[in-house]
Amino acid sequence: MPLSNLSNSTEFLHRLAQRRRLDRFMPWMILVCLALIIAGGAVLFFEKLRQNDTRVIEQNLSAIANLKSDQINGWLSRNGTNIEVVATSSLIAERVGKWLSHDALAHAGQSKT
Repeated sequence: MPLSNLSNSTEFLHRLAQRRRLDRFMPWMILVCLALIIAGGAVLFFEKLRQNDTRVIEQNLSAIANLKSDQINGWLSRNGTNIEVVATSSLIAERVGKWLSHDALAHAGQSKT
């Protein structure tokens, strides 16, 4: 048997051994790749769900804000004249001032005792 044939057969056996090792790990590599693909898909899926939930919450809060704004505007349109009277009345301002000064004096008297 020539020496070149021996080195070729050794090289062949070496390549065959490498191929068998690769064949043993191939199912595991496929399994790991599939697991990574599934995990990536799950992450994308749950991120989309989170974004959808955020969008729904924003829509709900916007609807609540619009409703409250409409309620406040309605209240102001019904009671706006009363508010103007209270704000511009010197009689009411005088009475409130007396009431506040009397209340302040009462609290000052209580703190001394």
